[in-house]
Amino acid sequence: MGVMGVMGVNSDISNAPLATAASKVVNACADELWVQLQAREPYYRNRAGLLIDQLPTGSLEEAEKESAASRQILGKLRSIDHAELSRSDQVTTKFLLHMAEEGKQVATEWWDSFPVTPYMAIIGLRAHFQHVFLSFKFNGAVDFERYLSLLSDYENLVRNCTEKVCLMAERGWRISCPALPGARKSIMGLRTAAPSALRPSSDRLGYASELPAGWIDRMEGLVKQIITAFDQLNSVFDGEYERHAPLVVGMMHQPGGAEAYDRAIRRHLTESVDPVQLHETGKGEVARITDAMAQLRGAQGWSRSEREFHDVLLHSPRSYAQSPEEVRMRYQSYIDRMVPWLPKLFHKLPSAPYDIARLAPEAEPGMTYGYYEAPAQAGDAGVYYYNGSDLDGRLQLTAASVILHELMPGHHFHISRQVENAGLPIIRREVTELSVFNEGWAEYAASLGVEAGVYDDPY
Repeated sequence: MGVMGVMGVNSDISNAPLATAASKVVNACADELWVQLQAREPYYRNRAGLLIDQLPTGSLEEAEKESAASRQILGKLRSIDHAELSRSDQVTTKFLLHMAEEGKQVATEWWDSFPVTPYMAIIGLRAHFQHVFLSFKFNGAVDFERYLSLLSDYENLVRNCTEKVCLMAERGWRISCPALPGARKSIMGLRTAAPSALRPSSDRLGYASELPAGWIDRMEGLVKQIITAFDQLNSVFDGEYERHAPLVVGMMHQPGGAEAYDRAIRRHLTESVDPVQLHETGKGEVARITDAMAQLRGAQGWSRSEREFHDVLLHSPRSYAQSPEEVRMRYQSYIDRMVPWLPKLFHKLPSAPYDIARLAPEAEPGMTYGYYEAPAQAGDAGVYYYNGSDLDGRLQLTAASVILHELMPGHHFHISRQVENAGLPIIRREVTELSVFNEGWAEYAASLGVEAGVYDDPY
């Protein structure tokens, strides 16, 4: 499946052939998988405008149910005659097969993914602050009970994270020593942010006259229990845990890590590749880039060593921003230079707006730069959230490539154009989890800055 299989093509629906038995199965499987995604992922329910009435538990039992459901869909997809399918349906089938194959592995992979490292905590714990609790609308008396139920679900999710890291530790899987500080910071950042994120402000309680008796006390009790759950989660990573943790980063250093690494390659690349071959490819790219940088330094008249040049950069004021607002302005300046080129480079641009904003303070510790978040609903902006902390040690020399990769014409362009393509089944419009294509597109998009002159500063 190529990139167009993910981004899609605008098909002429009016000239589409009559549905065959095989295409009906494909469409039914696409609908079934989409319903399953909405049922277990608040993100997709939110995007579909559906009421969020429960949160995922993060439990092994939940993962096993997902794997069982995926096996059923796989059986249906493998029973059809692909020769009966149109090209578009063939691409959809390959897309669904990959999703179902990966879904089948969820229960196995549950044992080799840590839910509390910085980026995973954003996906699995912090995202609910913004997409569930802070955006919750109290439109009537029934919503007060639903809110309490969601708070209870969130407490269970945090407690299940504790259970999971303990069970993983029993199997010998522990977060490595270099990564432990970031995990601890993420947990404590979430703990600090939880009260303001989970306690609805008085102006949001629009139906205060319908507030059930004792509701505030029940809500406060649940928030306190969540804070306690975060404290218990953080206490897992004590000195005893650290003494048995790997000294180096990488799942290859965990028990059964080689098999887990193979599964991860398959999940992100959609095909199996020898890890050693993949690593050698990476080293070859590093060598190519290192050589290109050496030539660039020579062209600027630098005759001393690479290490000395890096030392100059590390101590140059131009390598750092003085404030979070300056970080945002640097990113914006590169986007402003890129935007006039976009109509020259692309036939059609996304209609969704985009923006740059600072990460929430509790999300910044332990993170490198930031992340892109797609528009939640039609009319919303896609936002790149940047890290504005510890600026005296956070190099800004890669700001141009970062923002072109993350925003325009990178992730925002790809995801927005995909969502806006009405010729695709809804699951292909909404799901953007194929890393090799997502990141491959974003890297290609960043390279277009060369043509646009964004990288004309040799430093």
